[in-house]
Amino acid sequence: MSGISTTGTGDAILDADNDFTPPDKNIFRDNTIFREAGETSAVGIQMNTTSTANELAFSSNADGDPNYLTFSGTAQGVISLFGANSQINLDGAGSKIIFPDNTEQTTAGSALPNVVYNNYSTRGTGYSVGGGNPANTTPDNKGGVLDAFPATATVSNIDGSSLAHFRISGQVFGEWSADSWDKGMAIVRTRTPAAGGADEVNIIRPPESSGRRRMLTHFVIGYHNNNSSTPESAIISDYNDSFSAAVGDTIKYEFVLINSGNTSRTFYINRVISSSTSSEVGESWISAMEISGTEQ
Repeated sequence: MSGISTTGTGDAILDADNDFTPPDKNIFRDNTIFREAGETSAVGIQMNTTSTANELAFSSNADGDPNYLTFSGTAQGVISLFGANSQINLDGAGSKIIFPDNTEQTTAGSALPNVVYNNYSTRGTGYSVGGGNPANTTPDNKGGVLDAFPATATVSNIDGSSLAHFRISGQVFGEWSADSWDKGMAIVRTRTPAAGGADEVNIIRPPESSGRRRMLTHFVIGYHNNNSSTPESAIISDYNDSFSAAVGDTIKYEFVLINSGNTSRTFYINRVISSSTSSEVGESWISAMEISGTEQ
């Protein structure tokens, strides 16, 4: 190719050495010249303008075909940006940078993880929890839902299968009035659709097994012969929950106490039963963090 004709104030001529002559001709607006500053050969792109914004712009064609700036062959392709305000802008849906291993990245900012946390230090008089498995549709029918400290979040991301993913952790501290060795805990998830409609309530726990009591964790006791002044705790560490959802849905997680016996028992939260000055008190807490991944 011996030359390039352009619209503007003149023609940019490409000689046998791939030099642009004369260098003051316009190939873009505002005296944009295809050459490195201080050089006579076309070894780079210099935006030599008097305006405040120097741009090399690619816009879509009428037929929708993309426009490319391509470096091919064995030579390395390098774009260098100089100046305090240099930047690369990716505008429009689908804009991205593709790397040699076919991984992709956009310039969209990465938000901090969506994390909600609620700690609870109130020392209540107690929860009277009936024996048996609570019902999935009415999880508080046994009186065990710890609704005083929920973790409530908004879904901000779903995967290709329309699943949201959250990781739940927490601890419940206190003491049971009796038979603490057969007590445990599960998680209640309530999804409120952003599009409206009824709440979807589920107890997160193992599958049903012939009516046996279903728990995600059990209460640990330090000294089972002392049932009035020995603290007990149940811990859930990093439980991954995957479920169908839409962006904008509100998700509420709560713990629910499980009484494996047949007799109603009372759980004293954040305290032991005894109120002596040598008795223990504590705190309970729950945390939910939105994560990315696939259902396991």
